[in-house]
Amino acid sequence: TVRPPNFNGALVAVDAEENGLHGSQFYDSTLDTSLPLLNINLDMLGVKKRQPTLYAFTSRQQKQVVNNQTNLLATNSINIKVTSSTYHMNRLIKNNRIDWRKASDHYSFAKAGIGYIYFGMGDDKHHHKLSDDFASIDQTMYLETVLYIEKFIRKLDFADF
Repeated sequence: TVRPPNFNGALVAVDAEENGLHGSQFYDSTLDTSLPLLNINLDMLGVKKRQPTLYAFTSRQQKQVVNNQTNLLATNSINIKVTSSTYHMNRLIKNNRIDWRKASDHYSFAKAGIGYIYFGMGDDKHHHKLSDDFASIDQTMYLETVLYIEKFIRKLDFADF
């Protein structure tokens, strides 16, 4: 049986990331920051790679908690790497042109003082090209990754954030 989590959550789809994070900035401006909040940003999942790696990019303050959590939920099919450093993230994916702290909607929440975890699988050769379509996503890997993140969320203990 699936039990509901012991916290409230909201699934929010935002738009206009590429031209200024407008959707996430608007949404986080409506939040009551006196409540315990955590943004979990899913981006670039299921991109085809020989060795699937899911990166969890977070703040330095949260890195150890996220690392502990991912260690508890080990998976044989996807490598999990936790980092809080743009430099380290770029070394892992072999691409030095991305500022991972600012690269996606989690940045709007970080600027507002809200904890964040960016889950993604790195850079992809199809990103922002005409070939960036449904067929370029590895459906099996995408499903495994989303199910892993669901387990991660269900096991969260917000007392640690």
